[in-house]
Parts: sequence; C-alpha cells; structure tokens
Amino acid sequence: MKRENEKSGLILDGFKENINRPLAAILTLNTFAHTIGAAGVGAQVFHLFGEAYVAIASGVLTFLILVFSEIIPKTLGSTYWRGLVGSAVRFIQFLIWVTYPFVLLAEFISNFGSDSTSVTREEVIAMAEMGEDEGILEEQETDLIENTLRLKDIKVNDVMTPRNVIFALNKDMTVGQVLEEHETLDFTRIPVFDTNLDNMIGMVNRYNIINRKAEDQFSTRMSEIIKDIPWVNENDSIDKVLELFIENRDHLCLVKDDFDTLTGLITLEDAVETLLGKEIVDEHDSVVDMRDLAESKINDN
Repeated sequence: MKRENEKSGLILDGFKENINRPLAAILTLNTFAHTIGAAGVGAQVFHLFGEAYVAIASGVLTFLILVFSEIIPKTLGSTYWRGLVGSAVRFIQFLIWVTYPFVLLAEFISNFGSDSTSVTREEVIAMAEMGEDEGILEEQETDLIENTLRLKDIKVNDVMTPRNVIFALNKDMTVGQVLEEHETLDFTRIPVFDTNLDNMIGMVNRYNIINRKAEDQFSTRMSEIIKDIPWVNENDSIDKVLELFIENRDHLCLVKDDFDTLTGLITLEDAVETLLGKEIVDEHDSVVDMRDLAESKINDN
C-alpha cells in the first residue's frame, strides 16, 4: 500500500495503531443514517398512507437496510478490498473529522478504567483456535501456538524422566565393563555417579565409549571421559529449561527438588516434545515413554 500510495499508506498505518477511531466514526455514521432514515421514512409513510402501513414500511426498510447497507457493502469490501482501500482510507479520514466529538467520546469510554491494551495469552490462543476453525491455520500450527504459550505453566516435574528409571554408570566402570554388561547403549548421553545416584558427577557420551572401543581402550574409566552436567529444579518451567538448553547448547539436565535430592532428568527432546505435543521416537528408542515405564515399575513393586 505504501509503495502504491504513500499518503494513503500512512493514513492506514495510523488507523491500525488506533483502530478505535475509524470504528467509532463508521459506527456513528451508520447509526445516524439508520436512525434518521427509519424515522424519516416512518413519518412520510404515516403522512401519505396512514398508520396501518407503518409496520409494512418498517419491514421493507429493515430488509433494504440489511441488504444494501450491510450484506452488499461488506461482501464487496471483503472481495475487492485491495482496490477500494486507497479511496476508503481517505473517506474514513474525512469521516473521523466530521464525527470527531463522537470519536473522542468513544475513545474516552473504551479507555476508561483500562490500564493496558496488550493482548493476553488466552486471547492469542482463542484467535489461533478461530483461525483453525476457519481453515486459516492447520491443527498442528494451532497446537504449536498453544503449546508455546503454555510452556511457562508446565513444570519440569510434569515431563521429566523419573529417578527410578534413570540409566546411569558408575565413575569407576571401564569401557570394557560397560560394554560387557550392556550389549547396546540406548541413550546418547548417560549420567555418571560416584557412590550412588545422589552423587552425580557428570555424564558420558555413548559415542565416546564406542570410540574408545574402536581404539581398543577398554581400560578407560568413565571418570576419564565425563563432561559436566547442569542441574535444574523440578519446579522450573519448561520454557526456562528450553532457554537453558539453547543458550548452553546442552541436551541433558539432572533434576533436583528443593532439598537438592535427585528426582529425575530432562532432555532437550523432552522439552521439544512438550512444545510439539507429540512423542519423538527413533529406531534406537526401546521405550517410548519413560514416565509410563516408571509408573509400571512402581505398580509392580
């Protein structure tokens, strides 16, 4: 719009920044026209044909207003808005000047008692759902928007892998011992502990173990190839943890409670699954949902 007509484009930008003004002007003129028109037609019909025809005239007038003042203009506007927008913005600008006292009154009423015009998260979610209902957004796109806005309300404790199903290695285990006890390593990043799970000291990467095997370094201990592992609180929100993963380029965090006791672990994959609302499963995953596995273990005991 600005490229085709800079002045009209600037006016349109002003309307977008303060949408209440053009709306107030249009509604004011619309109300005046309908009210005065109905009163004038009613008076003329009463004068010419008598009281008996006033009801008939009101019905006909209502139909004409509905068709020629509502349906047809709005249909033309929604269909040919690109061609009409240039002349329409100038007319609306003139209309605002003519009805300026009413525009100011409408602004005062709409702003009275309102501290903020910001859009709430619930309103964005509602708009996304409306977009899906109207076919503008796909279901997956709506789910992504909703999940993104709700990340702040989802806690680590809701999606983490519980402590009782954590796969971890002792720091004194050698590459040979690990491969002897575990024919396959199902997890890329594996926590390493000292004496027990409450004494986590880091993590090892599965590929580092495999590389040591390829180089016949079977005596290498886990403590020699560990890397630091970050901790998060179980009450932290998923959006906070996701930001931590991205900033530090981490893929795994240990989870603790308010007493610094290990309660589980959370991965970047867990955070992304929460965002997408779907489980991410590859050919190496022997268990789809670790939380279901933890629950089944508790029930078995």
